[in-house]
Amino acid sequence: RMRQDFITSANRRVTPNLLHSASAAAENDIPSTTTTSSSSYSKGGSLFPKQEVARMQQTAMDHVQAGEYDTALSIFQQILYMNLANYGKSHPATASSYHNLGTVHTKRANAAPEDSIEQLNCRAAALDCFQAAARAARDSLGHSHPNVAVSLVRVGFLLLQARHYNNAIVTFQE
Repeated sequence: RMRQDFITSANRRVTPNLLHSASAAAENDIPSTTTTSSSSYSKGGSLFPKQEVARMQQTAMDHVQAGEYDTALSIFQQILYMNLANYGKSHPATASSYHNLGTVHTKRANAAPEDSIEQLNCRAAALDCFQAAARAARDSLGHSHPNVAVSLVRVGFLLLQARHYNNAIVTFQE
């Protein structure tokens, strides 16, 4: 049974199981996040309607559930562009977009042959996305917000998989 691991553009977690630890979440591709309203972060008129972003979000999640990662990745990249245009780099919706991209890259890595170039490239892309998610969440929500911790846990596990043990330890301590 596939479990979902996505944060909506309104920064609400979409998953069938809300009770788990951050470390178990990272191991199972399910982040542990809290619901945060992004209405207080609005910079005025949006270039892209929230309803359109929400519709695309659901479509992308449907593609992930069907194992259609390339299609989901393309849609999540469009959502990132829309959230960057609407809110800028330091906003919870932007952090969610980066996190969701990282999740799809992680799923692609898990589907690739072990230790293949494809798997390494997907993990590298996932690492970049989770680091960007942590920065965006930290800048918009504060250093101690749970969404920052979730993205950092994901970064730490990817560093462990890459055998960058010292960097992983530093990340987990952060």
